[in-house]
Amino acid sequence: MKKYLFRFLLSSLLFLFSFQLSKGQAAILVLLLGDKVATEKFHFSLDAGLNFAYMPGLEGKMNLLGNFGLGMHLKVSDHWYFAPEFKPLSMKGQKDLRRIFDFPPDIEDVITSSQTQLRLNYLEIPLLWQYRFTERFYISTGPQFSFLLDGKHNTEAELENSGTLEFEISAKKELNKFDFGFPIEIGYALSTLRNGKGMDLRLRYNPGFREVFSESVDASSTNQAFQVIVTFPFIEDTPEPDN
Repeated sequence: MKKYLFRFLLSSLLFLFSFQLSKGQAAILVLLLGDKVATEKFHFSLDAGLNFAYMPGLEGKMNLLGNFGLGMHLKVSDHWYFAPEFKPLSMKGQKDLRRIFDFPPDIEDVITSSQTQLRLNYLEIPLLWQYRFTERFYISTGPQFSFLLDGKHNTEAELENSGTLEFEISAKKELNKFDFGFPIEIGYALSTLRNGKGMDLRLRYNPGFREVFSESVDASSTNQAFQVIVTFPFIEDTPEPDN
């Protein structure tokens, strides 16, 4: 009991400490200590995947962007897990938009056509509750708190003289810094890969409920994304029985 309590406290401190680190440093800590703190009822995971992101209400096309983070999995009962995540890379936005922000006047007059992409990066903290129907198949949902880390408005324009121009500006000041959502996902443990430590495939719908733009911008939308996530759990190895 004392050993499990110590491992749980150490794991919790490691997870909280990772909030103060970059995504690379936090991932290294989990790679080094993930197996050492894993128990039957508690383990970490590395999560990575793709966001199929779009912004309803804006003209444009869905954008394919990345996500990366760490997970913590606490077994509450035979079927229920508490599975919060720390995801410092979750790109949102949309491509082929109309320009939301204007060029300087001297450039504006010589533009014949343009394509714009809005790229936003959020720190996402989903507090998921997971229900496992079987050892392999589960669903998860719960509140998510998202904090804007960066926002870029990138435009590629054709000029009157047949030249091209790429113009990138920071849009962070014109964006709301906080978003709230309630993602829902289905997950499936594909097989016992990685030396018996498994790999999960998760399909998640991740809606944002708050306005993306500040009142100073002539645009309105929310963040929406379908996420494909591959999870590599760090699970305690089960000793093989003696013959």
